[in-house]
Amino acid sequence: MISVELHAGSKWHRVAEVLRLADSDVVTHNLKTMQKIMTVVHVSVFVVALLAFAGCGKGGCTASSSSSSELNINGCKSSRQTITRTHDGVTRRLETTTDVDLQDGQVTKFPKAALIEIQEDGGSEQRQAELRENAGKLELWIKDRGSFRRGSVEEERWLGRFLSDITTK
Repeated sequence: MISVELHAGSKWHRVAEVLRLADSDVVTHNLKTMQKIMTVVHVSVFVVALLAFAGCGKGGCTASSSSSSELNINGCKSSRQTITRTHDGVTRRLETTTDVDLQDGQVTKFPKAALIEIQEDGGSEQRQAELRENAGKLELWIKDRGSFRRGSVEEERWLGRFLSDITTK
């Protein structure tokens, strides 16, 4: 490092003083700016973490998936869709053909001879059911001891809750 002695009041002394003050102000300003940025980053990370884990106490997390596939066997096409949703430790699964429409907790469109397979695991009762088209209406059939039987009024209410949950985004 080279040291130069400048006389007080000289032109170069004033230039050096201005540069020293400017450099110190820039450093101070940069430090304050970095502190503000880091504060914003920390708050942002906290908010994202809070939102990510907001519903995750005692199995409150929700996971959903939806998929569809198309098969072509001897020129006959068959397209299937599967919707799976896990919420509060209960997994609900619905599988059907892609020409069945679900919206707002209801089956809004289905073809003749439609079959919608339904399964619920992890709740108080494990359930397996089917919605079958009969004379233009869907009927609920519950799997019970290896065979299917018509659903009861209470099971129809369960179906309503099931469809509402599985179609909620």
